[in-house]
Amino acid sequence: MAVFLSGAGQTTSAHMLLGLRQGKLIGQYMPSQIHDLLLSLKGDQSFQNKRCFAVVLMSDLAGYTTVTSLLKEPSMVLRLMNDYLSETSIVLQKKYNGWFESYVGDMVCYYWPYDSKEEEFSVFKDVLQGALELALLQKKFFSTVSSRYKDNVDADALAKIDSIIDAGIGLSAG
Repeated sequence: MAVFLSGAGQTTSAHMLLGLRQGKLIGQYMPSQIHDLLLSLKGDQSFQNKRCFAVVLMSDLAGYTTVTSLLKEPSMVLRLMNDYLSETSIVLQKKYNGWFESYVGDMVCYYWPYDSKEEEFSVFKDVLQGALELALLQKKFFSTVSSRYKDNVDADALAKIDSIIDAGIGLSAG
């Protein structure tokens, strides 16, 4: 009986630890708005579809395919993307209330839903300010690529990357 209880305790502890880790990851990447909606559901409630207005921001790296072939090592591509995304696009969620939609390769998508004309000005203000700051953060990041990766990437490859890498930002509303 003691062995069973010990094993059950270890299993329960492992599940709790795994749950905490997953919860931390979910909390780090899930928009707080969606997290709050999930926590507000009671018992057998579920989400209901709702039609609303939204502004969508997408940002895509220019030259990504060429950059990845110049980096050669998958670990360097992953490092570049992690550095880039954590130093640029996260600001849209943390500072400008964007709802993270997805990463698709090198493209990131955020949206800002709103229900009424009264909210429209505030939402557009957040989106436009966020897009401007994102553009500045992207330029700042791109200006550091050579110095940041000089110990891990060939100098000729870095020079080519510097001349290629850029990003675009697109907005759509409706």
